Amino acid sequence: MVPSINLVQQISLEGAVPADRNLDHLRRIGTGLFVGSVVGTIGTVLFADLDLTQGNFWVVLVVMIIVALVCLLPWAMHFPPMKPIPVVARTLGTDESPEQRYVQRGGAQQGLLVPVVVHPLDGSPNFRSIILLRDADPAEPRDPVVGSLLALQQNEEGMGELSNVETVSAQQQRVIDQLTRHPKQLSNDAPILPMRRGTMERHPWWAGLQWWGSIAAGVLASVAVVLLLAG
Repeated sequence: MVPSINLVQQISLEGAVPADRNLDHLRRIGTGLFVGSVVGTIGTVLFADLDLTQGNFWVVLVVMIIVALVCLLPWAMHFPPMKPIPVVARTLGTDESPEQRYVQRGGAQQGLLVPVVVHPLDGSPNFRSIILLRDADPAEPRDPVVGSLLALQQNEEGMGELSNVETVSAQQQRVIDQLTRHPKQLSNDAPILPMRRGTMERHPWWAGLQWWGSIAAGVLASVAVVLLLAG
């Protein structure tokens, strides 16, 4: 039996893979360049003695819009499609209070973190991970009943990210019925699969360097371009 002490924290710390795909790098650097170019442009216009008459203002504006579109272009791209793996997950208990585990980031990232043990239906080994319950009450979040069985899908082979499915397949329903009758067939003591960090997270160190370095580069480049165009 897996100890329930700080299980969400344990899974989060043990299973963290950097956002190191090519598109992750492009999005992180592109966003940093965009932020730096905006800061550099506004700062230069406000504090430098520039002549933005005779159409210079519009030239600067058009150039910066083009730069912004190029920098943010990676967000219009998509990761290569991956075939999701149907799974059945069972909720686990943890000593961490629901208030500790409620994520207040807003939007799709807001909800209650709940530990689960997962049985993939493609024959791969069972694993432990975390799910985000978005329908939890922010004012008074409550855990689902420990041992609840859920039909989900594993988004990427070898990774712990899980998501909802539109419909429960017949195979998933059979496994849910079987585990309801024989819960010991799915042991809680399964290895932890890693969760991939978000693209904009500054960990590990090189991700932070990419972010702050691209901001600095954007500031310097925008200052030089604005001074050149308005000179």
